[in-house]
Amino acid sequence: MSAADRVRGIDLLIMVAALALVTSVVELALLAVARYGLGNFMHLNPQFVWLTPVTYTILFVMVAGMVMLVAGRFPKTTVVRAVLLLCMWMGGAGVLFLHQRLHRGAALLVAAGVAMQASWLVVRYAPFFVRWSRRTLIPLAAMVPVLFLGVNGRWVMQERRALAELPEAAAGSPNVLLIIWDTVRAASLSLYGYDRRTTPTLERLARDGVAFERAYSTAPWTAPSHASLFTGHWTPELSADWAARLDDEHPVLAEVMASFGYRTAGFTANTFATARESGLSRGFSHYDDYHVWSPGDMLRSTSLLRAVVNRQNWRHALRLDQPLGRKHAPQVEHEFLRWLDRDRNRPFFAFLNFFDAHGPYLPPAPFDTLFGPKLEGRDPTLLTGRQYTPREVQAEIDAYDGAIAWVDFRLGMLLDELERRGVLRNTLVIITSDHGEEFGEHGLFTHGASLYERALHVPLLMHYPARLPRGERVSRWVSLRDVPASILAVLGRPALLPGESLFGQADAIANTRVDTLLATVSFASGNPPAYPVSRGDVRALYADPWKLIVNGDGELEMYELRMDPHESTDLSESPDAAAARAALAAVLGRVAPAASRARR
Repeated sequence: MSAADRVRGIDLLIMVAALALVTSVVELALLAVARYGLGNFMHLNPQFVWLTPVTYTILFVMVAGMVMLVAGRFPKTTVVRAVLLLCMWMGGAGVLFLHQRLHRGAALLVAAGVAMQASWLVVRYAPFFVRWSRRTLIPLAAMVPVLFLGVNGRWVMQERRALAELPEAAAGSPNVLLIIWDTVRAASLSLYGYDRRTTPTLERLARDGVAFERAYSTAPWTAPSHASLFTGHWTPELSADWAARLDDEHPVLAEVMASFGYRTAGFTANTFATARESGLSRGFSHYDDYHVWSPGDMLRSTSLLRAVVNRQNWRHALRLDQPLGRKHAPQVEHEFLRWLDRDRNRPFFAFLNFFDAHGPYLPPAPFDTLFGPKLEGRDPTLLTGRQYTPREVQAEIDAYDGAIAWVDFRLGMLLDELERRGVLRNTLVIITSDHGEEFGEHGLFTHGASLYERALHVPLLMHYPARLPRGERVSRWVSLRDVPASILAVLGRPALLPGESLFGQADAIANTRVDTLLATVSFASGNPPAYPVSRGDVRALYADPWKLIVNGDGELEMYELRMDPHESTDLSESPDAAAARAALAAVLGRVAPAASRARR
């Protein structure tokens, strides 16, 4: 009788469970090196530190059970070898998949070779490995609750400490609710004249508030735009970028509000760009980004399963187009209201990011067909560089508009709930977007690739009838960079953050300085050559009615936006615009000097 023949079924399952935990330890160690040693973004739910061993254990035990069930009539040595071979192959592949530059096929081959040799060794010395597995299983399994408590307990303690250190708030201080509709362009809102009724709630709110008709983001994608919104700084002054977090060099609005005695909290559905690891959670005593856990988070907790579930081709074939673990508006609202009800004695500053209008555009019924029927075989994932037919583009626009209408509907429900609680009347509500979206304008799709109007022109509405004008529509151009200063001005607080208040002195609003409307985006590799960011850093400066764009290769574009809002006529070579072009170029060179990241 061979050594493997003496391995009982329970012994094999214990060996497999120990192997799963060892695999997870190796994977977690490598991820720790990448995160803390190399400074890489993980884009993972922090709960993965305990979900990884749980998921690997469940996966390995399931595989072992199925093999034992199917191959029960085979010799025990063959069954043991098959189980160990499969589990070691999966574990090795998962570890190798962490190396992003290693081809998946090569990783599978290498893992298979290692598993062949390792499984032979374990089978040969099976009694030893059974004893080792029995001794180590409990200590290895104990790390799961320890890691769970470590992750979640730390946040609970940090929140309690932050609340305990808050000073007393001034009596009657109003609440502040900053709502970001991620990826919503102004051009698609009926609030601004769009022929589809996408935003009835915003229109209702605007009747008692202030709507800014020409508000511009400082960047065409989430991280730098949010960083500017939170700090009042221009994006070139901030560290937040494609592969960099927002550092602690500049104070953020949440920190300032906490210094006034406000409870602060963030609730975001954009877990890719605004999760804790982005640095945007700084200053918030409470921050909800990922789920505590969900089936989607479990499937993404191991590199092995991430490589499988992230493949777009088979996901689309199976109609699994909704991103795993995606948070929808109702959950963001629920998290916020649950937090709000914990303490009504202090004013609050809350930030909410709604991600439902971000691609893929998949609003729920009936909003999915509100503006047009579904296109049969539609792929809701717009890909840069792909050619789309007019019918396909229209289907995406229909779905996008439906998603905006869904977010607007949820906003109405949230505001009604705040009114029912008696909170809304003493709350300054700001609704805006971090950037827009492009649907073929200038041959571009999605966002983050240009500084054209559809990527930067965003909604901005402020509602607080107790202190703000009612029903006012502001036509002058404003920057989202000025939102923090405006909030402080409305609250009657000192101007502790840079930027200009959009309220207060009417003359200052009417005569916005030429250098207050700036937008930038950094070079991003992997884009088609026609996309501006593929040629280097792109900068834009607004000075009513002009807009100057300087591309990474030095090419200029200039538009007269009052007459040409679609940027169809480039006036950079026009003699009539020469003086304005020179003046804008001089200002742009001063406030946003050319970077050295242009493609060589």
